Amino acid sequence: ILEFEDEIEVMPSKERPMKIKMMGSDGQRYLFLCKREERGDMRKNSRLMEFNTVVNRLLLNTPESRKRNLKLRTFAVLPLTEECGLIE
Repeated sequence: ILEFEDEIEVMPSKERPMKIKMMGSDGQRYLFLCKREERGDMRKNSRLMEFNTVVNRLLLNTPESRKRNLKLRTFAVLPLTEECGLIE
């Protein structure tokens, strides 16, 4: 990470996650949501994404699902605490 952009956008949803932007050393801009979950557990979200990755591998091994291009959308979840984390 080379730098963080100065402005943070608060999203208009119930949990009000913040969109933050970073500039990587590769020159690419990376967007993340910084999210706090009052009742949830960010570690559970991370595990769910890992499970979805396994399901995607299984779908790739089945000719019919490959033909239909079936896959679950996944994204990176980085839990910082039980209640707070970054979502790519």
